[in-house]
Order: sequence, then structure tokens, then C-alpha cells
Amino acid sequence: MSEKEKEYKIGKYLIKRTLGRGTFGKVKLGIYLPTKEKVAIKILEKSKIREKDDEIRVQREFEMLTKFNHINLILVAEIFESYDAFYTVMEYCEGGELFNYIVKKKRLSEEEASFFYYQIINGLEYIHSLNMVHRDLKPENLLITKEHILKIIDFGLSNYYSKDKLLNTPCGSPCYASPEMVSGNKYNGFYIDVWSTGIILYAMICGYLPFEDQNNDVLFQKIMKCNLDYPSFVSNTVKSLLKKILVSDPNRRIKIEEIKKHPFYIQGKNIFKIIHPNLSKDDSKSNNNSNYNDENKNNSNIIINDNNNGENSKKNIHNNGYKVNNYVNISDRQEIEFGFL
Repeated sequence: MSEKEKEYKIGKYLIKRTLGRGTFGKVKLGIYLPTKEKVAIKILEKSKIREKDDEIRVQREFEMLTKFNHINLILVAEIFESYDAFYTVMEYCEGGELFNYIVKKKRLSEEEASFFYYQIINGLEYIHSLNMVHRDLKPENLLITKEHILKIIDFGLSNYYSKDKLLNTPCGSPCYASPEMVSGNKYNGFYIDVWSTGIILYAMICGYLPFEDQNNDVLFQKIMKCNLDYPSFVSNTVKSLLKKILVSDPNRRIKIEEIKKHPFYIQGKNIFKIIHPNLSKDDSKSNNNSNYNDENKNNSNIIINDNNNGENSKKNIHNNGYKVNNYVNISDRQEIEFGFL
């Protein structure tokens, strides 16, 4: 184990190996010592958050995470801070990223893709119901639990949104960006998220992205032209949905309420009901749907801003200089056997 990967303790957590890296820090595997439960801990180094806009985005992400209570959004147990870093303790998803899952399998069957796509739409509908937009949906930001529950993560580029205003900041990964975003126009946040789900669906089914190029200018031209080719194995059902999602004119693009009536979505919903009969609820209640105990969620203690400068924070904290709150148990899961998975 290298020097950087040495284990160390923060409060009641043992910090272990690195799971991933980002602009402002990294995600580590952690162990909640009282129960030996695995968690993922996102560590943001305050020294790297230099710009005011970055500070606003970080605080906004923390605020959003405190509002979520949905089966297809990552569960955050707590957020705490030290004088030099923010720590977000999340459920650990043993299945890893959907991206790596696709790469390992080359491509997914349409049944399995519908199962995951149903969950993406389920989670996205909930996000939009809170007047928020994600703006960075991609397989790398979709994690899979050991029970194959899909979790939307990484709300660093997310924003609040209302239907009567348009956004104008280009953001996210170019290959998943919509035509209106790459063309520099103001855009409807709901519409660009739906576009990204279409790119993800295409990648799951085909095993590659519909629009790719090393030169961003060429890539953006491909996205704006929106000329799609489909391998021969893609069914008419999948094609019919993708042709309604990957539409260059955002006003003609299918909406979530219409996606939910499509046979492909319904297929995924039915598969989910078979695999997870105890978690399936009527879609009209999906905004309140969660496989986590509401009491646990309400009791989670989250600090997003101490309102103290670094010097005062050091005086108020404990456990080797870290403020740690009561922990929410998030690992009580049922092992499930899968047929097509």
C-alpha cells in the first residue's frame, strides 16, 4: 500500500482505499467502526475550493443532498467538516459505476437496459419534482448496489430550476450534452436531462456512444445534426424511444410523463417489480418512494455550514479535530438473486 493509501481514522470512521478522484478531492472507502459497515466518504479539500462560484456550487450540492429521500438517489448519512475539508458520508455501492458495468459486459440486453433505464427516469422525475436539474447525467454518475438498485450521484453541477426561466451555463460531459447546450443557447434544464438519459440508453444497448470525436468542435456538430445510426440488433421498440428522446429541437423532445407511457419504460418497470416486489410502489408516489426508513432519514444529522472561520471551528470540534454526528445505518439490505443480471 502506497503512502497515500495508508489507512487513518476520522472520528468513528476508518478511511481506507481511494474509490475515485475529482476536481476538489477524492472518494474513499470507509468503515463505520461501531458496526463495521462499509461507506463511501467524499472528501473535499477546502484549499482547492478557491473561487466563489466553486464555493457556491459545493454548498448548493450539500443543501440538495439534505433534501433527497428516494430509492434511486444516493443516500447521504451525514456531512461534516474539519478546518481543512468537508466530508460527505454516503452508502457504499458495491456494484460500482454503470460505466464500468457496461464496459465489462460489452453491452446490455434490452431487458436489463430497461430495468436500469426505468430507475434512471424514476430518480430523475423525483429530482425534477424538487425543481432541481442534474446537468451531468452519465454512466459514471450512476452507481449500482449489490441488489442492482441504481443510484444517481454527483450533484456538483446541479442547480435549482423553474419552468419559467432558462439556464445558460454550459456544463457536464460533452458527449452527453444536448444540442441546445453545445450551441450556446439558453436551455430548459428538464429537457437537457432527458437528452442525457437518451445517450445513456444508447450506450447501454449499443455498447458505445452515439456521438464521439476527439475534436470538440466536430463532436458538437455531430450532436447538433443528430444523425443516428443503429446496429441491426437494436429493436424497433428501443429505436422508437430513442428517436423521441434524441431530437435536436428541445420543444419536440419527449417529456418524462410521455416516456413513462412507452413500452420500453413499462417493460423495465415490470422487471423491477419482479426483482424488487417489496420496493415497488405506484409511480404517482415515486417522489416519496424510498427503501430507507423515514425515521432514520429524519434523524440524520447534517452540517453544511459551521458559519465559523477555521480558527473557531478548531475550538468547537472534537475527535482529533473533526466534528462527527450520529450515524444513520444504511446497510440493512436483502440479498436478491437475479435472473438476467
